[in-house]
Amino acid sequence: MARFALILNERIGTMKLSIKILLTALIGVVVGCSGAPDKIGNLDLKKWRGDRGGCNGVRKGLEGDFKSVEKELKGEIRRYDRRAAWAAGYSPARRA
Repeated sequence: MARFALILNERIGTMKLSIKILLTALIGVVVGCSGAPDKIGNLDLKKWRGDRGGCNGVRKGLEGDFKSVEKELKGEIRRYDRRAAWAAGYSPARRA
């Protein structure tokens, strides 16, 4: 009888862990699957997507807005540029 209780307790523990993993994955999918944004900064992405290929000339009017968010889209804002830091006189050895 004690062995049965031990096996049952082990299986219940495994089921609880499985349920936790399943719920975590489900929450991750629900939160992670959001729609595409309509705007980034001043750039109206609905208009941008609507003029596919730039044939209607709408993208030409949005060029200034695109230039303002271009670095953000490329991911260059967060990148550390060692050459620029070196040119500005930054040296890791000088940090106090």
